[in-house]
Amino acid sequence: MSCVQFLPQDYVACAWGVHHVGLVTACLGATLALSSSVSGCLVKHLGRRTIFLAAKRVNIAAVVAMHLWKPTSSETFMFFVTSGMLGAVLGTFWSQLRGEGSHFLLSPTKNKKVV
Repeated sequence: MSCVQFLPQDYVACAWGVHHVGLVTACLGATLALSSSVSGCLVKHLGRRTIFLAAKRVNIAAVVAMHLWKPTSSETFMFFVTSGMLGAVLGTFWSQLRGEGSHFLLSPTKNKKVV
């Protein structure tokens, strides 16, 4: 099960109600799309490795926040913050791993194409 399914099903549905799952999922999708576009532009200036490290840090922060946070219906902003963080990470990872030249990130030597 991916975190795209995990956040709405377990956190939102149990703590805030099933009728809010769509809102939080829409927030996740919007930040996913936005971060995918923004990370593509930032790679040109900062490099792919820097973008991946930043996304990794946000991912760790999101996982720690979800682990420490006890969801309640009174903290509605946290549902959107966590889904936004996960959307930013997923959008960055998915767009950059599918991008042309992603083999350079995984290759130990520069300009060597991995087949």
